[in-house]
Amino acid sequence: MTKPRKLSNLLARFRRNVEGGVAIIFGLSAVCLLLIGGVALDFERLNQTRTSLQDSLDAALLAAATSSDTSTNNLNTIIDSYLEVNWLAKHPDVKLDYNFTVGADGSITGTASGTLKTTLMALAGKPTMNFDVTSQVMHGSDALELALVLDTTGSMKQNNKMVDLKKAATDLIKSLIKQGGDNVRIAVVPYANYVNVGTTYKGASWLDASAITGTSKWNGCVGSRNYPLDMTDAYGSTQIPAIADVTCTNDVVRLTSQQGPLVSTIESMQPSGMTYIPAGLTWGWRMISDQLPFADGTPAGEKYNGRPVRKVVVLMTDGENTLSPTYPTHDGRDTSLSDSLTDTVCTNMKNAGITVYTVAFEVTAAVPKSVLENCASDSSKYFDAQDSNQMAASFTSIGKDLAQLRLAR
Repeated sequence: MTKPRKLSNLLARFRRNVEGGVAIIFGLSAVCLLLIGGVALDFERLNQTRTSLQDSLDAALLAAATSSDTSTNNLNTIIDSYLEVNWLAKHPDVKLDYNFTVGADGSITGTASGTLKTTLMALAGKPTMNFDVTSQVMHGSDALELALVLDTTGSMKQNNKMVDLKKAATDLIKSLIKQGGDNVRIAVVPYANYVNVGTTYKGASWLDASAITGTSKWNGCVGSRNYPLDMTDAYGSTQIPAIADVTCTNDVVRLTSQQGPLVSTIESMQPSGMTYIPAGLTWGWRMISDQLPFADGTPAGEKYNGRPVRKVVVLMTDGENTLSPTYPTHDGRDTSLSDSLTDTVCTNMKNAGITVYTVAFEVTAAVPKSVLENCASDSSKYFDAQDSNQMAASFTSIGKDLAQLRLAR
């Protein structure tokens, strides 16, 4: 065989050997790439699962912190239900363990750990991966002065609305006081035609009792000072007029951190009378004011128990103004005037640094909805509740906002 022929055969055999080696190398490389891809996929699943659990644990602790329950068993039930809906049902293949503790400051700390089954990593001898998350819910550091201005007019008899209001308001009070203790003070102002300050104030210096004569009866009802004094908390030297020979709703409850008198007043509320919203709003403002008649509120710029103070009014109504002021009584029918006065007192409160929430309960007409939305400090603080569930949700949302809960991880 000639030398060129031998060289050609040698090169051909070498080429076949190289091609076979490349195939082997490629096959091995493909397996490695597949394993690497499987590892990346499993780690991505792990990160997504951990993030989902973190979000669900956060939500569960926030729900427990804003509830009115205080026992460990009840809090555990709330956390269980949230995790069941938001996480466990979506990840049935993940083994999960969790626990929580309640601190002396009311904070709730939760930890959760899980085991995730792997896919291709199992081929490399690692069938599972472990992960854990931690969450803590803490309360804000501000003191709170809150006035609940609650509609007790006759229309609240309909559709079980008074029952729904009582439960929502009671849950809010219990939740806030549980979370804030002495740093949360709440007042209740039931209103309809008039507001009832209570007959114990008959001889008070701030009350104009001239309408109470020997033959008249005073049930604690008070009317309005002449405009614009009825649009402000400033007392000055003009007394607030008593209105004799009329009936009105339950007595107001002054600022207190004791839930007993607040809850008992709400539970005893009975629907009666017509609607004059500005009266309720003005007295709500007076409840958290440092001015007479009660002067229970913290003066502007000062602290309560060493904490900055947030002043809040929550207005709830199931309808529109049906009465207007005739000074000092509320016997008129100029509802446009009353809507304008509602807007004025709301604006004055907001300008004074008060945060205003409004809840429209089964209100369908456009004008009263607009009045209430404009009254609120912003659109997020206006709630249009068209049934009992939305009513409860509205007060729950307000409670979460007022609690100033924050997540600390």
